[in-house]
Amino acid sequence: MLTIREIIKAVNGQVISEVKTGLVAGVSTDSRTVQPGELFIAIKGEKFDGHAFVNEVAQKGVSVMLVSEDVVCPRKIVVIKVKDTTQALGDLARYYRSKFDIPVIAVTGSVGKTTTKDMIAEVLSTRYQALKSAKSFNNQFGVPLTILKLRKEYRVLILELGTNHKGEIAGLARIAAPTICVFTAIGESHLEGLGSELGVFREKSQMVKFMRSNGVVVYNADNKFLRKLASDKYHFSRVSYSVAQKSDYQAEHIQQQENISFTVQNKKFILNDPVIHNVYNALAALVCGKLLKVPDDAIQNGLKKFKNPDGRQNFYAINKSMVIDDTYNANPVSYRSAVATLGQWPAGLKKIMVCGDMLELGEGSAEQHRSVGEAINETDIDAVVTLGEGAAFIGQAVKKLNSKKVYICQTLQQIEARLKLLCAKSNAVVLVKGSRGMKMERVVDFLKQYFKTL
Repeated sequence: MLTIREIIKAVNGQVISEVKTGLVAGVSTDSRTVQPGELFIAIKGEKFDGHAFVNEVAQKGVSVMLVSEDVVCPRKIVVIKVKDTTQALGDLARYYRSKFDIPVIAVTGSVGKTTTKDMIAEVLSTRYQALKSAKSFNNQFGVPLTILKLRKEYRVLILELGTNHKGEIAGLARIAAPTICVFTAIGESHLEGLGSELGVFREKSQMVKFMRSNGVVVYNADNKFLRKLASDKYHFSRVSYSVAQKSDYQAEHIQQQENISFTVQNKKFILNDPVIHNVYNALAALVCGKLLKVPDDAIQNGLKKFKNPDGRQNFYAINKSMVIDDTYNANPVSYRSAVATLGQWPAGLKKIMVCGDMLELGEGSAEQHRSVGEAINETDIDAVVTLGEGAAFIGQAVKKLNSKKVYICQTLQQIEARLKLLCAKSNAVVLVKGSRGMKMERVVDFLKQYFKTL
């Protein structure tokens, strides 16, 4: 791992207790789960302050503490003081990353980051001991903490880099120093902090500035913004993937039934998943496999093993109905994907879409919500149920342009009552979507229980 003296040097810290020699067993920012022999970093956030728990942590046998305030601890614990513990966490991870000469894959984009990261990990794990970021550990805490879990047995690291404001991707990429930069898509996400789709592209593309000099950029050639990465002004190697445009790895002969199959360079691949947009995520994983010399049969095995992360179009068949849980998060790009998934569902079940707000869209929020309603009107979705001020614009757009049933609700209880009426006399497929802050998983939990009673 790291010696105490390495930690002091990496974070440019001031030692305020006796310096000991030796190694720390790990790094933690969570006072509840920190283990004996680890380094505890007291992070100060908007809703918490790790400094409030230093005495509790001291009793758990930690070796070192990293703080930004004066604290009183037993003399046996090394205490290092820095100006900003969040910055120090990143500095420490950046130093630790430099000790490993392995492929580091960083994934970013407006949609599909976590799914793509997980698919890449499944593919590469068929041939390598791979470490990936857990869940969506994609911010100034999750990225460095993942890097600090590296051990000598790992042969590849897969990270997800997220952002909702300018400068964040550059900061994360500086820590990660990726050797492969993967871009999924650019669209209307976090517009409140990034202004426009072009602003999103400019922010996301900062990742390549900190890529290793012999690195490779992997990008979706069907995205008009990401095609800019093919410009001669960029002096890096690149590999493209696509469905519609010509590219290095283009998916053809796509078939969607209970699963999805497609061919790339005359080789057939299968996903045990009916979500059509996962073809793009699979292509990114396939390219990474190719770059790291994974054989086609192993790539196929990895793709077959993949299962969607929680809240990202997970399918639950209950009696004769279906619940599609797409509640992890939402932006206009992922919302249109959800609409397409439900719209392409085979006839026979009543199609109902439960819509929650998209957050962090800024001044154009109402219009972005209306655009989702317009997309719904191009499908045979039977009914729309909304929750929230933003989602109400989705319902209004559907009601204005179409004869579909629309129910604009103010509370979770109203939604539950409406769904009981809609689903009581017919089998249904219900897709639930919304931003994380809307907690739309509550609707999924209700539907799972309700359909069991029918």
